[in-house]
Formats: sequence, C-alpha cells, structure tokens
Amino acid sequence: MNVKVSITLPLDQVPHKAGELLEEQLNHTLGNIEQFRFTTLNKLLNGDNPGTELFNEVHLLRTSLFLLDSRLAETEQLISSWMQHKLPKQQMNNPKEEVVDEEG
Repeated sequence: MNVKVSITLPLDQVPHKAGELLEEQLNHTLGNIEQFRFTTLNKLLNGDNPGTELFNEVHLLRTSLFLLDSRLAETEQLISSWMQHKLPKQQMNNPKEEVVDEEG
C-alpha cells in the first residue's frame, strides 16, 4: 500500500527535490524492467515455459510503471506550481528593458 506524504520545503529547493524523487522512482522502475527483460522475457523469447512467475513479474512491472507515472504527474505538478510562484518574482526583480527606436 502506498501513502502520499506531504513535505514542506523552501521554494528554491523544489526543483532539486522533485528531481531526487523522480530519479528514485525511475531507478526503481528501470531495475524492474531489467529484471523482467533478463528473466521472464528471455524465457518467452527462448520458447521456455515462464511458469506462474510470469504473472508475478508482469504485475510487478505494471505496478512499477504505474508508480513511475504517478511520480511523473507529481513532478509535473510540483514544477508547475514552483514556476507560478518563482517566475513572476524573478520577472519583477529583472524587468526587461524596452528598446525604443528614437529615429523612427
């Protein structure tokens, strides 16, 4: 069972933490893909009977992909929220200078 946990971070740490969380889940999912590829998939491709472990491995991989998809959605939401709060402040602190053509 997975539980969603909330944490409070300084605004400047949000992108880094989002990257850490995404990397953690991505590495976990890649490990499950490699395990599936080198065990169950190889048995299937070689014509061997994968046995009942096929169902367990497929379930594990699908669960891992679901968790990665959830983490991607969370990351997208975190970065979107961060951008809404961070970028307007930066734009206000660094207003673009307008170039006026005085000859025209």
